Amino acid sequence: MVKEVLKKYGYTDEQILKIVSYYSLERYTDEVLAHNICEINSFFEDFGYTKEQVIKMIMKYPSIYSHKTDLLLEKINNLALLGYSFEQVFKMVFNAPIVLGYATDTLKKKISDLESLGYKKTSIIKMTSIFPSLFNFSLEYLESHIDGLKKLGYSQEQIIKITNAQPNIFGYSIDSIKKKLDDLELLGYSRDIALKMTVYLPSMLGYSTDNIKNKIKKIETLGYKKEDIIKMTSSHPSIYSYSIDTIKMKMCELESLGYTRDDVISMTVLSPTIYSYDIDNIRNKLNEIVSLGYFFPDVLQMTVMFPSIYGYNIDLLKEKILFLQSIGLKDMVIVNPKNLMQSVDLTYARYRFLTEVKGIDITSSNFYCLFRNASTFKKQYGIDKKELLEKYNYDVEVRNKEIRLKKVK
Repeated sequence: MVKEVLKKYGYTDEQILKIVSYYSLERYTDEVLAHNICEINSFFEDFGYTKEQVIKMIMKYPSIYSHKTDLLLEKINNLALLGYSFEQVFKMVFNAPIVLGYATDTLKKKISDLESLGYKKTSIIKMTSIFPSLFNFSLEYLESHIDGLKKLGYSQEQIIKITNAQPNIFGYSIDSIKKKLDDLELLGYSRDIALKMTVYLPSMLGYSTDNIKNKIKKIETLGYKKEDIIKMTSSHPSIYSYSIDTIKMKMCELESLGYTRDDVISMTVLSPTIYSYDIDNIRNKLNEIVSLGYFFPDVLQMTVMFPSIYGYNIDLLKEKILFLQSIGLKDMVIVNPKNLMQSVDLTYARYRFLTEVKGIDITSSNFYCLFRNASTFKKQYGIDKKELLEKYNYDVEVRNKEIRLKKVK
């Protein structure tokens, strides 16, 4: 009877054999087990799972056929009371149906244990919904794992961060994590950089070293030198998560805007986050700068020299450029684009101070004095950044006035 019922629900002969011989189900008569199977399958299908999903869940945890549906519903409701959303419960039960075998008090204790280690409850809910097996680990194991990660060089804060994002790291042995860090060093990264990369992209700890080596080789075929790839991925390790086709496509898209292949390589080595930017946003930023009175080829060259500009808010960028144009430094934007790193508030304050107090006429030949580092500026002119910004407040004197004028219009 049981085999026929299981067959009706789509199980294979091999799966049926595994279920009927499962130790916790052997004590049931055929009639009772067949009844349980029908009830449990209907319960999960009513909950929203497909027949295929139910089969996968049962094969992960056949003992679920020994549960009563009213108790399963109670446990699901208790998960919601603990703070899980319906979507999280749905995903968690599918990935690890054994969670329905835990007593609610046991789950509460596990959550309390994780809180004692420094995790916030909201983070714990997210972590365990992604990686329900976290509930299987004892407090002693988790403490030991954290100590092991600290010995490898991670700080407590970094451990919290990487395990929040990738909780299955608790399932990796400390030896395997150490080997991954050692392998990254052999590829050319320092230990500090390897640690920072895996904090930024925790999933790297799950990448095989061969896959990383192969990705480096494939990127080399696009024109990059190995040392450039090491530099790029040191600051933006997410590149290892991109497919080689995605990287190729972004290079082609940048070339279609007018950059040469050498330009693209130079820009992305200096600012590898460009690979994460949408090409339409890049195009729009170029056009916005051109609209301020610059030639397109000049703007392209400016961004080759200072590709980080693509990460700037366009409104703030335009505000900086327009102010520089207003004081006769339009060409400085093209010649020394890195000066756009400085806030317009500070540039304005320094300009007012130098022209009004020091009597200096700022021109294209001496504009660099506006952009000296803070210590040099204070040493030469006797005033620091804080004093300047308080005395010459761009927000009050310019920005807010412009906003009010726009509202009047």
